[in-house]
Amino acid sequence: MYPVLAAGIRPTRVDALPPQLAALNRTYLSTAELVVRPAAARERLSRF
Repeated sequence: MYPVLAAGIRPTRVDALPPQLAALNRTYLSTAELVVRPAAARERLSRF
């Protein structure tokens, strides 16, 4: 969570996620990573 203040956005420390929530996030992030890495490297996406 990043509270927005007059001075801007400030990071907030969050404790470890429960394993179930971390696994749910990992499934989303794995898919997103397949798109972001080639885009960041300016490569064409390969088909599987």
